[in-house]
Amino acid sequence: MPNGITPSFVSYLNPETESSSVFQARFSFGDGVNFQKLPYGFKVSMPADWPEGTQVFAFKVNDLSGAITLDSGTTYLPTDADYLTIAVPAQRIESQTEFISGPSNSEPGLGINALTELFLNNDLSNYLTSEGVYYGDLSYSLMPDAFDDGTVLPPLMGIAIQFPDGVLMTTTVDIASIQGNELNLDPSSFDRGVILDVGYGGIFAAQSSYGDIEIAKLGAMISAVGFVRLDDLFGRIGDLLPGDENYIQTALARSIEENLDLTLDQSFGSTAQYYLDSFIAGTYYASFITPGYQTVDQALQAMQNPSSTSASTALFSFDAANPSGQGGNISAAIPFAKDIIAFEDRPIGGDLDFNDVVIYYGAFI
Repeated sequence: MPNGITPSFVSYLNPETESSSVFQARFSFGDGVNFQKLPYGFKVSMPADWPEGTQVFAFKVNDLSGAITLDSGTTYLPTDADYLTIAVPAQRIESQTEFISGPSNSEPGLGINALTELFLNNDLSNYLTSEGVYYGDLSYSLMPDAFDDGTVLPPLMGIAIQFPDGVLMTTTVDIASIQGNELNLDPSSFDRGVILDVGYGGIFAAQSSYGDIEIAKLGAMISAVGFVRLDDLFGRIGDLLPGDENYIQTALARSIEENLDLTLDQSFGSTAQYYLDSFIAGTYYASFITPGYQTVDQALQAMQNPSSTSASTALFSFDAANPSGQGGNISAAIPFAKDIIAFEDRPIGGDLDFNDVVIYYGAFI
């Protein structure tokens, strides 16, 4: 996971305890896609009703059992008393910034099961009950040691959740469930997990040139949807990188030119299918929405007329293409699985429910 790009996030079950897992970031590609190594990291979103200050981190393990051997030579098994207090903290993979939850919120959470029912059964009930949900802060951080530690393959990892009261849960000790890229360690609620988005998760490698796109529109704001062909996994378009001047205009123009822009003819609270046949198999793509604009062409014209342009004329599926104007980037989308991505149409000042426009594009990967 996620979204058909590299690296994928592979889960291995402990043969002795089939409910415990270790993970590995593996470099894998679809047909026709060449190898390209990136300084990948994690993007994390936690349920908003978790206590403020809850942390998520990865830690190195030696094998599929979750065993950890420290530099001192001491080996700790997940069943050992000091495994959580000594071994796991010692093997924590350091990240550029820590993943820590923001202010908590008591609203129910949006999960992969609701999304699956939405698209596979056209059942809006579970999805609509989560319309007011604030999913939680999204954070992105480079974790180079998790992907490029000098070895042929990245290390085996466990994922840990540290609550403010000191309780530590890990995938190597507790019952772990992963659906799409939603990881849960609470057996009483397997649809309320932390979202782990590996790498540039909003970019996917097309494996088919044509097929149906299914879109759910749960936000009231008008918007078009589009896909844009990228020249590499960094999001490059020609000589432009995300954040460069005219990058967004160039992306929208390419989408229109290649007939990958969609004007939504559906109402609020509905799902609809759209047929596209202009993808190139073996090529990278990202998706985007145009909040406040009925068509991609209208959004492009607004970009070309600075007096009418807002910061969110177009919002892309990967953060690097959404500059905040203050030296950072805006998270406007959460990949819930390799072929489902959920957009927030007002990532600054909105309700942050991340279910305003949801795109299912399984036919292409």
